[in-house]
Amino acid sequence: MNINSLIEFILNRQGTNSFSVSALSNDPSLEKAVEEVCLKLKNSPNADMAIVLISSNFASDYPRLLPLLKRKLKYKMLIGSAVGGVIGLSKNNSFQENFNVPSLSITLLKLPNSNIIPFHIPEDVNMDMDNPCKVWKDCLNDFNKIDHSINFCSAIMFVDPTMRIVDQLIGSFDFSFPKSNLIGGIATYHPFSYGSLFYEDKLCAGATGFLIYGEWGIETLVTKGVKPLGPILEVHSVQKNVIYKVKENNNLVSPVEFLQNLIGELSLNERDLLQQALFLGVENKNLKITNKGKLLHDGTFVVRDLLGIDPTNGALAITDKLTVGQRVQFQSRDIEISQQEIELGIQNMLKKTGEKPILTFLLSCIGRSTSGSGNNYGDLQSVNNLLGSIPLCGAFFQGEIGQINGNSHLHSYSSCWGLLVKRKK
Repeated sequence: MNINSLIEFILNRQGTNSFSVSALSNDPSLEKAVEEVCLKLKNSPNADMAIVLISSNFASDYPRLLPLLKRKLKYKMLIGSAVGGVIGLSKNNSFQENFNVPSLSITLLKLPNSNIIPFHIPEDVNMDMDNPCKVWKDCLNDFNKIDHSINFCSAIMFVDPTMRIVDQLIGSFDFSFPKSNLIGGIATYHPFSYGSLFYEDKLCAGATGFLIYGEWGIETLVTKGVKPLGPILEVHSVQKNVIYKVKENNNLVSPVEFLQNLIGELSLNERDLLQQALFLGVENKNLKITNKGKLLHDGTFVVRDLLGIDPTNGALAITDKLTVGQRVQFQSRDIEISQQEIELGIQNMLKKTGEKPILTFLLSCIGRSTSGSGNNYGDLQSVNNLLGSIPLCGAFFQGEIGQINGNSHLHSYSSCWGLLVKRKK
């Protein structure tokens, strides 16, 4: 056995325990950023999975990233995404935003007693909603050979911003893997012809990620940090994403007319919140079929942005398509609610698992960053004492994927948290 083989053997023997480690660089040079991150990770054993998050400041250099990493890091599988900025840990283990500045983060994972299954779903995939499992059977290696416990897996998924069937893809995951946890994000745009995702040794579009099943799993939490304003309304007249009339107590009014009446009923504090940011909560009735064939749905309200109004008829355009009869409710940002929601949510997850996580995932909306919102949303400071010593894999995305009441949704202006912990037997 030569010296290189001996070192490889020792590293493999040392890597029999589960671990995660993350490293971050803000160097504006891609070569120097890769060098800095890999230097910080050089003592890590051979990893099962590498997760790469890189800001769009490096977009012109994306094709050069994977060849540089391949020469300097040892890992079996790799996924990654372009992001608005990386969220990492500072030298004193404080959560740190790196929004709209050059930032590169790499997280290495080794989970010997779990199975990690990577996947890439092409952007032109044919989604058959009569057979939602088909896309996963086609894109997961040896799908039919996977242990039945895959039904209770955890997954992380990054989606290219050009992917048009995000909602259908999320729904097919819930159908194919009941009782499983999903967390993910929509990658950031860039002006070049290649995709915003990384999978194995290629730069691509579509969707990429991995499933975990076995000893380890990801506990998830979605925090929206918004406060409802006024009653729940029913959509009465709508064309695609433009609402013309809503129903309130059997009275038909335009959205603008309703807002004008609502403002007069709000407190001064609520008016201030409305002026800072106004959204529309849209009821998203995701359907799920249980193992016993029972049809379930939840009435979760997901946050959607307002695009504009038509002053001639009081119509309102939003960033989602609606249907007649769908329920909606105006909402505004609330920093205090956001902080309480995060603190209580993380505390409840830690109590539920009873195990210290080895990794924190944080996939947050660009609009929730200090720079993007104009306010400190408090997401990072709220849980720094709870999670500050745990490696962090986090970034700002164009949209966030997370579960509420067991159903996965595409969110806006939200933060999706994940704790990688040992599953209870």
